[in-house]
Amino acid sequence: MKNFHDGKMQRVANYFRHSEKLEFTNSSMYWPGGTVNAPKGRPDCGFDNEFCVSPGVKIILSFCSKVVKLFQSLISTLF
Repeated sequence: MKNFHDGKMQRVANYFRHSEKLEFTNSSMYWPGGTVNAPKGRPDCGFDNEFCVSPGVKIILSFCSKVVKLFQSLISTLF
């Protein structure tokens, strides 16, 4: 991998084909953008939005939550 600070290539990991093992070296890696943390390898919401709630679902959940709270307050005032 190319070091973005000095422009030199350096080894960051060793792959062993016989055991299918990947071992990282102890060197610091600087990823594009200057961070030392590796990217996740997927978008924040996933490739099919499986990790995010759609806006329509948020509206429905908010509405249901308010109805439940209203129902609870009516019950508590009656008893």
